[in-house]
Amino acid sequence: MSALNDFIDEERALLVSIPVRAGYWISHIDDVPGSARDDAREQLALEKALGMIVDKTGDDRFINDIAEFALSSKGDWPRWSDNAGTVLADIPKALSLIESRLSAKDLKDYKSAIYRIAGVVAQAAHEDGAAASNGTGILSKLVDRLSVKTDMSEPENISATEKAALQKLLACLKG
Repeated sequence: MSALNDFIDEERALLVSIPVRAGYWISHIDDVPGSARDDAREQLALEKALGMIVDKTGDDRFINDIAEFALSSKGDWPRWSDNAGTVLADIPKALSLIESRLSAKDLKDYKSAIYRIAGVVAQAAHEDGAAASNGTGILSKLVDRLSVKTDMSEPENISATEKAALQKLLACLKG
């Protein structure tokens, strides 16, 4: 039985939306004007990060349920993207809900997933001024799909604005 069943629908929607909204929030922090490719790469990174969580965690883990539900709720993502700006204000409520009903491990996993997703999305585009072609052809899309990283081992392409935003997110997650 899913740990998400411990929450009412409104709470479940909040918990599932937060990691996606955090990804969109960091995506909007430092957009490259006139480029849709950075948005596409960041969207792909968001999906890959959630997929990685599903692949790396067992079905009995709360964070696995969150990632699976987020991926199956892609129809809600445009609305969640529109509400990305309020994600930092909503994180404490989500953390409090988890802390009150689930284990410390579930809370730690949730916090870690939010930060990792934001970090992966921040790395997806090159807003730091690094060369990033603005191609839209099939080859560009294939290169994007293959090159989007899902780890945070080389964050050199994260802009100063994104680094500051990640620090703000980390402070919010730490409470």
